[in-house]
Amino acid sequence: MKRRITFSGENKNLEDIVNFYNICKSALLKYKENIKKGLEIPEEFIGFTPEKLDQYFKDKIKELENLTCLDLLAAVEAKLRNRLSNKSI
Repeated sequence: MKRRITFSGENKNLEDIVNFYNICKSALLKYKENIKKGLEIPEEFIGFTPEKLDQYFKDKIKELENLTCLDLLAAVEAKLRNRLSNKSI
């Protein structure tokens, strides 16, 4: 007997994922600028050269991009699975 999988239908909105990415990227860049200007220097950044600071934030933005891509992929997959499961009814 074939098992039926039910989905919640609570898929993430693609636009919300993109908006979240933009907010996070903007926050990271502002945080970096505040550190560069000396407005706030957390302990973990003491002794960083400007180049090392730039690389650190470049890596964090790349990580954010990767996480966002996975989130988008999961949202699209969930939407497709939901549509396919509704068609088989």
